[in-house]
Amino acid sequence: QERKRKPYSLTKQRTLAAADPVQVLALQFAALTGWRRSEVFGLRWCELRLTDRTAVLEDSKTGRSVRPLGRAVM
Repeated sequence: QERKRKPYSLTKQRTLAAADPVQVLALQFAALTGWRRSEVFGLRWCELRLTDRTAVLEDSKTGRSVRPLGRAVM
């Protein structure tokens, strides 16, 4: 038996919930760097070298890691 679909209603509008700005920025950072989620959320200010545009992760999956940060990330 074939189902009949209801006609599409233009009066129904979906509303989006407000996004947490910190989570949005973390998602952008992860997308631009390709880092693991634990690395993004575990990042501390002391691990960033803004003048060199690098991040020094002392405890990554492979040990100590120095990673360059692109202009878009900065």
